[in-house]
Amino acid sequence: MSGFVGASPDLKDSYDEDQRRVQTHKEKILSGEIEAETPLELSPNLLFFQEISPPVVPLQEIVLSRLLIVGRAIPAVTALANAVTHLNGAISRRNELIRAFKDKKFPEGATFEHMYLGLRYDGRHTNQEYEGTVKAISLYTDDVIFFCIKLCDDLRDHGEALSKRYRSRLRGDPPRISTLNFENPRQEGWIPKDEDYEKWLSGFATAPRQEHKRWHRLNPRNWFT
Repeated sequence: MSGFVGASPDLKDSYDEDQRRVQTHKEKILSGEIEAETPLELSPNLLFFQEISPPVVPLQEIVLSRLLIVGRAIPAVTALANAVTHLNGAISRRNELIRAFKDKKFPEGATFEHMYLGLRYDGRHTNQEYEGTVKAISLYTDDVIFFCIKLCDDLRDHGEALSKRYRSRLRGDPPRISTLNFENPRQEGWIPKDEDYEKWLSGFATAPRQEHKRWHRLNPRNWFT
């Protein structure tokens, strides 16, 4: 195989397409449709990625320490922090592999094609580490997006609940609650589906609203907790 030039914009999709083309190429050779020496040109994405650095630590501090909030918000911000850590780990490892590719540092008997596509080399060895980093980056990117959106939803709901209490117990207009609209990226397929996280979501149920006693409502210290 030859002609490894260029880079496609979507890492996971382009890598999956490369693997499909290799499989189709093999099938055509086995069926006699093309000669065994027929080259296959691929365009692997070998761009280095930057690790992400969202302000997760201060966000965790706010959710865990400064907000009296129940429900999904705390596990969501924890899951978001874990997803960012794992994503950066996968990005870092892929960058290391790309450096090795460009320096032609391959195991004995292996070529770029073997390492990039996870093909068998030297008759008995297979290295699928690059494939694993691509899948990990895709998986943890979805996790970051999903848990970030769920956290935004929960913080919005918490803010709206406080706004209603403010409006009913104090004079004047409450502070404006910021909202985010993810409808366009959702329609374009950038947002992971809830079905993919059904197990995580099943651990949370809407808690029934508690009726507070009159003396509790009259205590100003309890108005926004």
